Amino acid sequence: MVQCSSCFSYNDANATFCSQCGTPLGEGELPPQGRTTRKHRRPAGRRPIRSFTVYAIRIGIGVVALVAYLPDLEKAQDQRKEAPLAGTKSARGKAITAPPPEPASSPDSKAPGAELQTLDVPQVTKLVSRALVILELRTDDDRPLREERGVIVDSRGVVLCRFHPLLGAHHGTCKLSVPPEARVQISGLAYREEALDLALLRIPSSALEYPMVPLLADPQDLQPSDPLYVFSDYRALEANLADKYYPCADGVTRLRLSELPSVPAEAFLAVDTFGFLLGLCRLEAASGSLPSEEKNRAGKDFHVLLDPTSSLVKEVDRDATLTLQELTRRLYEGTFPDYFSRASAAYKQKRWAEAIELFEEALGRVVSDHPDQEDVDKATANLRESYFEEIQRLSSANRTEEVVSLAQAALNRYTDEASFMVFLGQAEFVERHWVDGVRALVEAYKISPTSLVESLLENGYLELAREASRAGDTRREEGSLLEGMQQLPTSGNLQLELAKLYYRLGAYDDAIRLLERVKEIAPALRDSAENLLAKIDDVLKKRDSLVIPIAPGSRSIRTEAVVDGARQHSFIIDTGATYTTIPADLADTLGYDTNKSRRITVSTVGGFLSVPLIQVQSVSLGGYSVRNLEVLVIPKNVGPDSGLLGLNFLKHFKYSVDASRNEFRLERP
Repeated sequence: MVQCSSCFSYNDANATFCSQCGTPLGEGELPPQGRTTRKHRRPAGRRPIRSFTVYAIRIGIGVVALVAYLPDLEKAQDQRKEAPLAGTKSARGKAITAPPPEPASSPDSKAPGAELQTLDVPQVTKLVSRALVILELRTDDDRPLREERGVIVDSRGVVLCRFHPLLGAHHGTCKLSVPPEARVQISGLAYREEALDLALLRIPSSALEYPMVPLLADPQDLQPSDPLYVFSDYRALEANLADKYYPCADGVTRLRLSELPSVPAEAFLAVDTFGFLLGLCRLEAASGSLPSEEKNRAGKDFHVLLDPTSSLVKEVDRDATLTLQELTRRLYEGTFPDYFSRASAAYKQKRWAEAIELFEEALGRVVSDHPDQEDVDKATANLRESYFEEIQRLSSANRTEEVVSLAQAALNRYTDEASFMVFLGQAEFVERHWVDGVRALVEAYKISPTSLVESLLENGYLELAREASRAGDTRREEGSLLEGMQQLPTSGNLQLELAKLYYRLGAYDDAIRLLERVKEIAPALRDSAENLLAKIDDVLKKRDSLVIPIAPGSRSIRTEAVVDGARQHSFIIDTGATYTTIPADLADTLGYDTNKSRRITVSTVGGFLSVPLIQVQSVSLGGYSVRNLEVLVIPKNVGPDSGLLGLNFLKHFKYSVDASRNEFRLERP
């Protein structure tokens, strides 16, 4: 190929005129494209000395030829009218400005027979900006995926770009600078260099050759401090090479650019002063880690490196071996980046259920794919929000069964997320699963003791108590209220309900104690507490001492007492017994497990015996009740079938035996 000395584009070796600007081409302009080394180049500033006669003859021949090919020239010039890429964005989101107008060519620059010329800023800007392109990549359902930058490196249609951004695309177009705004379909991948994250794409051949920037085939004669140009958009900036063999943290050797003059973080590619492409830019943080392409490139502490493109020179003649769709299916689908990309798209479009499924798949690939931690953190955060939004949506639609299922799935991943526990508790309540709802809200209250959670939890315990009351299970009713008071010690409603239960059971002392507490902690319930206290006072005023008759000639005082407010049983009042006792069958009936209870050794008629000691909720004798009373459980065939009311019960009251009247009297203290 030969280089035009006017517009610096590259043309077929047999061409007479430049296909881009129509300028006559001299003999021996350049050695073949991409295979020229610096040894073939003429040093900057040197010009061949020509005689006036030679110049006159050549100019005359050029004029005649120009007139003969004027129609072709006009057609070619029409094709190269340039227009700004107004409003487009680069892959980094940076606005791309239009190339500057072509500089006027000096007579010397058009001198035929020149080998290689060093280029100044306007000249290299003109050369490179015409070859820059935007790759518009799309998904299988034709949604925009991303835009990436590229550069044409072969006039027959080969584009150099980054490799990894291609993954996920099923098809795409290449938006050209010349002719302005033209688009061609991307035929497919011709070659990839994954270690350097570089790829060569094929685009369809054109009747007019594409503007191009050739690859430097032999970078061996590059020296530190060599001048070069970098491009962030369509404007060249001067830079210098600092290190030709720079070892990176990922084990790849790259070129490093000097920090003086400074190179912008957005730099995309670098060319030498003869217009040959050296490589695509990447950043290295000062700490030595290579940031991913998605990271913020505007940090202060970084080096600009070049992924050298010299190894791709021999690959530019390859045909496309894979379409973008085949590339995506073979190397991308089912990977963390695939799931993460699709999940992020669903998340942005508020398709929460789809986002949840895809983010979960992505996080399931973390161990095998080793993605960047920043992406893992982002996926985790976005998944949490997707769960929250979808659960809220289902709750608003009263789809409580789905809320329960989704909230449980969310808690499998976010075990300490109180909001999911609240959603779960509320949904369980709607389904009347009070125990499960209370369990979820208890955990939420431990993490986030808000007034909302407290209110929901209080209501859950009250519902549990009401359910037990409707079933006639006073023991379970009391247990629910006591558990609620343990979790919510300042709940006036729970204490008021327990006081009402004790009032019904005749445990007036316990009821009075609770009602006095209610008046202290819940002023809004003061009237209710006073009304119940008045009722208890009326009962106590009307009640005489409890008198139990003693049968003539009997050596024991027998009576009936109620255990746990549910079971009436025969008891013997024994003022000499330390503990109250109940038979084993009564303990079994009341649901007590004595296998793990503490045991006490007692003396019986048959000798010493180890028996279980348990705590019953209440023992009530004619309205005189004791709560949380410790009792001994006597095995069958060891003692009488009746229980014993011992001193640990009687000491709570005044009691006496009137032998003259054969009466046992029990009074309030």
